[in-house]
Amino acid sequence: MNNKDIKGLETVGGQAIMEGVMMKSAHFYATSIRLPNGTIETEVHPFRSILEKHPFLKKPVLRGIFLLFETMILGIKTLLHSANKTQEKEEDKLTTWQTVWILIVSISMSVGLFVLLPLLLTYLVKWAVTLVDQSSILFNLVDGIFKISVFLAYVYFASLMPEIARVFQYHGAEHKSIWTWESDKELTVDKARPYTTLHPRCGTSFLVFVLVISVFIFSLVPTNLPWYVNFFWRVPLIPVIAGIGYEVLKASARYSCSWWMKILIWPGLQVQRITTKQPDDSQLEVGLESLKAVIKAEKGYNNIETSL
Repeated sequence: MNNKDIKGLETVGGQAIMEGVMMKSAHFYATSIRLPNGTIETEVHPFRSILEKHPFLKKPVLRGIFLLFETMILGIKTLLHSANKTQEKEEDKLTTWQTVWILIVSISMSVGLFVLLPLLLTYLVKWAVTLVDQSSILFNLVDGIFKISVFLAYVYFASLMPEIARVFQYHGAEHKSIWTWESDKELTVDKARPYTTLHPRCGTSFLVFVLVISVFIFSLVPTNLPWYVNFFWRVPLIPVIAGIGYEVLKASARYSCSWWMKILIWPGLQVQRITTKQPDDSQLEVGLESLKAVIKAEKGYNNIETSL
């Protein structure tokens, strides 16, 4: 049986966390973290998607909106969990209120950096260049260029920070582990090491799709409005853009061998050269342990004999 044909394991995904990797299947998610003492701690938790609880949400685009929030919440939860696990001193761990504050600041910074800042810069160009002032297409094209430039600058300079660089290495370990599983290979470091750190279903590619799609969706907002009114109308469109981006990402995985899809996914793969780094064997081991744990749990859920 092909690994991807096993119920619940058709599309295994994951995320890099602090000194570890989180892997997720249909009914479980697992976190494997390299603790300060050098050991790997793996935890497996049941997971039930909101789409399973409410099947009417599985409509195209709509499902992407809810999956975005679901994935974001789970990702932040496991990231903060790993941040606490890697702290040796109890007083260095995050409290509940600190966690809430980090969430508020993170979401506000994301909207400010990738929506508000490019919009303000575009209004400056609009004020200085008559052609941009008169053309809605040019206005949104300039806004898109600023948006993509801010995003690329953000991930590049973030990658220069030692702590983030290690997270990006674990991101690479996550991708190599998934490639090994999808290729029906034994889940060992030796088998996983040769695979690329780039993967078409990566969240980085999703963000690139979202940035490009936003150029077209935001064109629905009139450009003759004051900047703050324009911004007000853009914010509610973000979930819609994310929903469309999810459908494009899903299609990119299904048709990844098509020449036209290879062109579409190429930009996202190139950005992954920044957001993923080559992991060392110890990091790859962590990614594989997380993947093994979620596979074992899913196979147990389906009463399939486990051999990894």
